[in-house]
Amino acid sequence: MALLPYSAESFASPKFWERFYRRRVTPFEWYGDFSSLGPTLERYLKSNDRILQIGCGNSKLGTELYDNGYRNVWNIDTDEGAIKKQMVDNCDGRPGLEFRCASAQQLPFEDESMSVILDKGVLDAILPPEQVDKDEVEEHADVVAMFNEIFELAKSLEGKPERFDDISGLHNGVAAMQEFACFCHACETWLEHEINITMMDINGKPRYQIWIVDDPDKKSFTSYASFIVPLGREYEWMYSTEKGRLALRRECGKSRLAIVLFFREQIYESLTAVQGELSELILSFAPPSLRDHPIEFLSLGEVNVLKTRECGNSKISGKWTVEDVEVGGVRYRRLVFLSSSSVVQSEAKLIKSKKRKWVVDLDTLTCDHHEAMLTAFAFLPQRNLLDSSRGAQLKVAVLGLGGGLLASFLYRHFPTGTIVAVELDPDVVQIALRWFSLPDSDGRFTVLVQDALRFLNDMKGKAVIPFDIIFLDLAAADHEPGLSCPPREFLTSTALNAMYDILNANGVLALNLVARDDEILIASKNAVRSVFPRIYVHLSEEDVNQVLICPKGEVSLEQALDGIRVNKNQSWLTQLVTDLSSLTLDH
Repeated sequence: MALLPYSAESFASPKFWERFYRRRVTPFEWYGDFSSLGPTLERYLKSNDRILQIGCGNSKLGTELYDNGYRNVWNIDTDEGAIKKQMVDNCDGRPGLEFRCASAQQLPFEDESMSVILDKGVLDAILPPEQVDKDEVEEHADVVAMFNEIFELAKSLEGKPERFDDISGLHNGVAAMQEFACFCHACETWLEHEINITMMDINGKPRYQIWIVDDPDKKSFTSYASFIVPLGREYEWMYSTEKGRLALRRECGKSRLAIVLFFREQIYESLTAVQGELSELILSFAPPSLRDHPIEFLSLGEVNVLKTRECGNSKISGKWTVEDVEVGGVRYRRLVFLSSSSVVQSEAKLIKSKKRKWVVDLDTLTCDHHEAMLTAFAFLPQRNLLDSSRGAQLKVAVLGLGGGLLASFLYRHFPTGTIVAVELDPDVVQIALRWFSLPDSDGRFTVLVQDALRFLNDMKGKAVIPFDIIFLDLAAADHEPGLSCPPREFLTSTALNAMYDILNANGVLALNLVARDDEILIASKNAVRSVFPRIYVHLSEEDVNQVLICPKGEVSLEQALDGIRVNKNQSWLTQLVTDLSSLTLDH
């Protein structure tokens, strides 16, 4: 639904408006038609005024002015198609109603020939704030001065006009109203794909993100509701992915669902208060046939962050928070990076200790991709390794510690193995120690605070015992387009060859890959395949992660499955077999 330009400057392009009107057959009103604007216009317009409406598009306002007694109305627009349609539809039987294809910057009228200029939304299109040449402004200072007296914008007929200090503030206000008007207009018809809008508070900070999701199989509407996502759960698959939101709409059984997400920096008093704040807004996005119906609000309950344990600001990772939440009656502890689109970096299940205190369950992995990465063990040559893990002599590297849940799990379940964890951010290591029960370093558990690329180079140049498995689970910078994990530097031939070299002859690389762009996804796999002979892929229905299992040796999936005998006392092995069975060879 790419009807809005990506920046305010695009509004100045005639080509944008040509595309816009070709796709919008019905009249489009940025700020309302005569029924809503009439009471205000009638206070200032006289019936004998010579009125010029600039940027009329396919709006009915000019025709409605004529039909309400204003018999000298001129309308211009740069889009020839829109003007021709206006002339065919409206000029017959209305002498004095004129439409012309012209630009507001080159008016085809004599000076002082008009008594009223009516503009519903052109000022921001012809004055892109960052591109007005300084010399041009100085040359036309007498013209600019006319528009420098007062800048006010009334966002509704009932609301008090908002005054701005400069033209750029007015421009941004108009652009925001245009975006909202276009979004509401898009919601008047069936949506082939979901659309979203972010609503700001009075200080200009994001307060709500709202996704509109329609039933893809039905173009008519029988029901509409709003689902409020509890704070702390906005990152989950059901709410953070398109497939998840489609599934949520289906579960709610609504023709259209407005999904509301919170922002952690904001304060929300209660679910009732949020509903009161949103009711009028959500009604704006309802299908026209359902706007007389009361809005039904759905949710899983109140905002459910039970307790914020600690907040901080890392020089490397930015603002973060550790919080305890409850989901489906189960408690979890989460490390959230607020500066990275509220990404939950780590999650641990909490259980009651013998002393009735909540502690981290180090025997449970709550992240699906961590469980899938454990299938790398099945590709090692040691027979019966997994059902006798207590005696396994292994050397494992974990690149990307985070809360340390994967490293801690390996430490507990392979008590004679050696685990080396590498983490760039020293603050994250301290968080893992304080809040996620990360073990202290000892003879077989080491945490290195350094760049993982440097670690690979250092290991490659040393005569050290090679690793059996490398777990690569590093998040990319938030600004890196299309690739969330790992950073692009770890998919270069240099980095991949370094990992290959520090693995033993039968070692395995387990890589967590998160790419939201198909081309980047394919290129990433091709890069790994250029170094490792085989790639096995684990996909999850409820996750964007793809786990790549890359054995250094020529081990088939059948051989990996044949080598496993599950100890029923270790539930994680049962899950491992399930994940192993779902692996596919990537060609």
